[in-house]
Amino acid sequence: MLDSSTLTEDTLLELLCEAVASSVRQGKGVVVSSFPRDLRRVEEYEAKVGEPSAVLLLSCSADTMSSRLQSRGRSTSTFHPALDRDDALHRRAESFCSDSQAVASHYEGKRLLHTIDAERSPDEVFAQICQAMETF
Repeated sequence: MLDSSTLTEDTLLELLCEAVASSVRQGKGVVVSSFPRDLRRVEEYEAKVGEPSAVLLLSCSADTMSSRLQSRGRSTSTFHPALDRDDALHRRAESFCSDSQAVASHYEGKRLLHTIDAERSPDEVFAQICQAMETF
């Protein structure tokens, strides 16, 4: 029996594969944000689509991430009571940081990982991303 989170992840993977295939047919690239989040999804994605040409990791501390999530939450019209508490945001950020380490290591071993120092200003982060993208 599939639970709803697996069904959602499977649907996401299928939609992502279709989008990447369409983009490749058009001779374009695609940027995928926050996916894959674990090694199982890395393997599934690579089996269906192939290896990515590059992976960007916007690296910052859990404190910075939770602060930005809190700011983003205030600027959107959607209210998430559980996410508005600092401790919940910090736990979410720490979880993302620890979960993404295995994925980052996987792509680092394949020399596909480009780490961006996301502690910097938005303009500096953008410049780092542009510089990294010029290499692939």
